[in-house]
Amino acid sequence: MLIRFHEYRTPIAAAALSFIWGCLAGATASTQAAMGKIDIQYAVAIAAIPIMIGAVVALSRSLWAEKLLSHRLRQEQKALDTHCIVSMTDRDSRLTYVNNTLLELTGYRVNELIGQPASTLYFDGEVKKFEAIRAHVQSGRTWSGETRVRCKDGTA
Repeated sequence: MLIRFHEYRTPIAAAALSFIWGCLAGATASTQAAMGKIDIQYAVAIAAIPIMIGAVVALSRSLWAEKLLSHRLRQEQKALDTHCIVSMTDRDSRLTYVNNTLLELTGYRVNELIGQPASTLYFDGEVKKFEAIRAHVQSGRTWSGETRVRCKDGTA
């Protein structure tokens, strides 16, 4: 999932305008303070308030976007874990993650698979298919399909 720049246009614009407003207000207020018309504390406050408003707008949008992304990722993970078996490997093709669906279907426990070669889950004649899938995914493309997986008891 991508978060596109246009989703941030409004808060970025609001923050920029608040910053500009703060700079202009600050310049005017500092001139007034230099002339003795207002205290320097008021000049600082006049400059700081719009800048802080812009920062709050930008920060709140950023936190909202992060929360939304986190929610979407949890939903995607839940969908994957519910409908697919998922395994991840390191550069040496050793398993680093397996989801509960894979464990339930194969009869393995997580500690029996993590750190093991991914070939543990494949029959001897299908290891080459796993290697082809891995090469496909490493090239940046997605792969979807079916493979036979070896269960703990040796069945498919």
